Amino acid sequence: MSSSFPDTVKKFIVKPVEAFKGVQEATMGEAYRYYVLLLIIYIILSGIVMTILNVDAFNQALATLATIPGMEFLSALSDFTGLIATMSIFWVYIVFLIGLFSIFVQGFFMHLFVLMMGGEEGLGTTIKTLMFAATPAFILGWIPYVNIIGSIWTMVLVILGLRETQHLDTGRAVAVILIPIILMVIFSILLASLFVAFLGGMETILAAGI
Repeated sequence: MSSSFPDTVKKFIVKPVEAFKGVQEATMGEAYRYYVLLLIIYIILSGIVMTILNVDAFNQALATLATIPGMEFLSALSDFTGLIATMSIFWVYIVFLIGLFSIFVQGFFMHLFVLMMGGEEGLGTTIKTLMFAATPAFILGWIPYVNIIGSIWTMVLVILGLRETQHLDTGRAVAVILIPIILMVIFSILLASLFVAFLGGMETILAAGI
């Protein structure tokens, strides 16, 4: 990639179509390095925010419970603040490790639907598209509530990216995103129905036994 990291980030935020055209010749290594740098920035910032929020929530909960008669001893648990902070950092590190590899798994499964919609530019192109499309999710993802905007914008970037890199029309690119979501919704409904039916059957058996 000829553009610097900050310039590439800016382009994917404000001019995504132009940005995707500019990185079509990028190698997998270049795309992955860009993705990992984004991931590191996200992990550092989200780790700081998560630690602050979790420690503050923990201390507020202790302070509230300690006001209840007979529960004053809970104020001593403030010594566990360091543990809460460490657990928050550990969790963020786990997210980092998952992020390093999950992008390839996501790319593989998404490429199945890309093929279904007529894309023929190869698995690597789909994975690179996902790596670059992750820009807003990582840049905004560490900010509470704003992270929702980042996730939605990333989905938009995936659609625009597949349209440019896999040469799909907009409708087919949208279908690549929607079909897996619809399949997961159907799966969830069927799983919930199976669980409800199982509980109903167990209730009937127990009632008959009584």
